Amino acid sequence: MQGMSMQKAGGDAADPQLAARVAVLEHAFTTIAHERMAGLPVLNPNLSVEAIGFERVAGAADEAGHALGILATPWFMSLVWLPLSPSVAGRADGGVPAVSPDQVGPRTFGEHTFDFMPNWQSGLGAFESCSLVSPMDEFASQADVRAIAVEILRVLRTARDRQDVSPQRTPARMAGAPLDRRRFLFGGLSAAEGIKT
Repeated sequence: MQGMSMQKAGGDAADPQLAARVAVLEHAFTTIAHERMAGLPVLNPNLSVEAIGFERVAGAADEAGHALGILATPWFMSLVWLPLSPSVAGRADGGVPAVSPDQVGPRTFGEHTFDFMPNWQSGLGAFESCSLVSPMDEFASQADVRAIAVEILRVLRTARDRQDVSPQRTPARMAGAPLDRRRFLFGGLSAAEGIKT
């Protein structure tokens, strides 16, 4: 199995395809924040929509053409597996493609396994996400969100580089205990992995 590496680009002009897709992701969720979510009590008014740390993924054939990063909004923070080529057409009848819960699949980053759900947003197309935090009331500022997101990605990418492990996607849950996301973000891995809360 081939190892996977990340190629940085983010909003960097060095990778216009990645920068464009990340901008579309941010725009889609900024629109949702201002339209569908406006005024709901679940929103943290100190936060905004931000795509953080997106990097191109290189590895096995089924991983090529994807990026991994974190999408933070005033109501959630999720890992996002983003195809770099949009699939925005939807169904032939103009409807939204069906998203089935049985399509959930784990992706492994070093020793950490996360379940990713398939998603689809108009204008963005298909992508996968793994919820890390919701709601976002534990954060006082966007800077706090960004710092945690950057640290999570550092831990995942360091683990991946250290173990040279490609993410695995299978229809069934992988063996082993599931990772407690709250512990990962705010507790148990702090000392071992260097996460500052």
